[in-house]
Amino acid sequence: MHGIKMNLGLDGSNISFIKGALPSSKIKGIVHIDLFKFINRFISANLQSETISLNDVAKELLGEEKIKLSLRKITHEIKSEKTKDKALKEFMFYNLKDSILTSKLFENLWLNISEITKLVSEPLFNVTRSSYSQLVEDYIIHNLNKFNEVAENKPHRDEIEKRRIRPKYTGAFVKEPKPSLYQNVAVFDFRSFYPNIIVSFNISSSTLKTKKEKGDFETPEFIFENKKRKFYFDKKPGFFPSILHELLEKRRKIKHLLKEEKNAILKSRDYALKTLANASYGYLGFFGARYYSLECAASVTAIARYYIHKTLGDIEKEGFRTIYADTDSCMFLLGNKKEKDALEMLKKINKALPRTMELEVEQFYKRGIFVSKKTSKSGAKKKYALLSKDGTIKIRGFESVRRDRCELAKKIQDHVLKDILSKGKARDSLIYVKEMIQKVKEKKINIEELIIRTKLKKSIGDYTSIGPHVAVAKRMKEKGIPVSYTHLRAHETSLHLVCRLLLE
Repeated sequence: MHGIKMNLGLDGSNISFIKGALPSSKIKGIVHIDLFKFINRFISANLQSETISLNDVAKELLGEEKIKLSLRKITHEIKSEKTKDKALKEFMFYNLKDSILTSKLFENLWLNISEITKLVSEPLFNVTRSSYSQLVEDYIIHNLNKFNEVAENKPHRDEIEKRRIRPKYTGAFVKEPKPSLYQNVAVFDFRSFYPNIIVSFNISSSTLKTKKEKGDFETPEFIFENKKRKFYFDKKPGFFPSILHELLEKRRKIKHLLKEEKNAILKSRDYALKTLANASYGYLGFFGARYYSLECAASVTAIARYYIHKTLGDIEKEGFRTIYADTDSCMFLLGNKKEKDALEMLKKINKALPRTMELEVEQFYKRGIFVSKKTSKSGAKKKYALLSKDGTIKIRGFESVRRDRCELAKKIQDHVLKDILSKGKARDSLIYVKEMIQKVKEKKINIEELIIRTKLKKSIGDYTSIGPHVAVAKRMKEKGIPVSYTHLRAHETSLHLVCRLLLE
């Protein structure tokens, strides 16, 4: 509008914008790091904030916030000659603060970005825009020379479409818990479960067999593409499990060093190795991968299910009572036994595990709570809270740690969980909840606490389960307010749909 050139390139060239599936922008001579994409893909899963907006992420990682400013009001003031100068100054400081927060976030995450970049040996520009599978593939390609291998071609569109429509296979095992408040809960986890299964059973497309030969690794029998199947893997080391084994060994050494000294670079290196190792299983089943193998991915989960079931059985045989299991972890009650008894059992279990597979102590907890499903009396999976000896609480699956619930729901649930786990009884919490319900009915709650921030992930008509955000989107549409999946995607500034739930 003002004819200002964005000539930020070192040669005086403008920013170039690249369209396509992954839109990006380049500046000649200067590396443009897409911090939003990096946080969205690699950091967001570990954040507690409601959204991954600049304000929420900065608040959590830096303890700082954006300048509060009404954009509607400031736009009006800028157009007025009386308030123009003051409004422009406010607006400039607002944008300057955004830039400062972004710069500080970069400094906060730089070591993580740097270590991943060094590990996969790809340009910084590419790494901050990569997916998990792309990072794994880059690492494989840069290590193929060690195995005298030539890289596979990328799959063509037709091949990708064939892969997309293949039937899904059975995933991880989750044991349904019995809803209750438990005392003295022990949690054991398999160390890097899926990566170590790949290494221990030499799983890769190059070692895969459908007929067994002497000495081959063997999967348990499982349903694959509507048939009972078993797969076999050659004992001669394949390059994929060998590369992965190297990653795991590097990480093991770094974790040992971290016990001796807290070093920021080593911590970031451990993060990079963990990120790549944990993405290896997903890569095998990714339809766009060069080394795609659904048979391999399904074999990994089949072996995982077998060993979780076996471990639960071993724990029960030792006189402990198992209460829950999820993917790579087992939870059981100590009962009349001591922690040392559980540790002795752990040694026995690990002796029987193949190659690099290992079960570890995650923690011994003072109390744990499991709840029933909203629609039945059966136990809710992936939803529990545990109180450690030092008073910290581990919460999984509850609304208090979810971004798609309002602040009031999270605050109430957080209070209830902490109260019940610390006291070991629910009477006081029940009184508290009844009081809060009454306040809602009497409209004594600030409406800001009832806002849900989320986004539509598909067209309104495609939703079978109508959540609060879908219900509000429907009302907005009925009132003639433009709102749809495509509308949100088209406007990158509309990162989330704000739903004000009216007290009715």
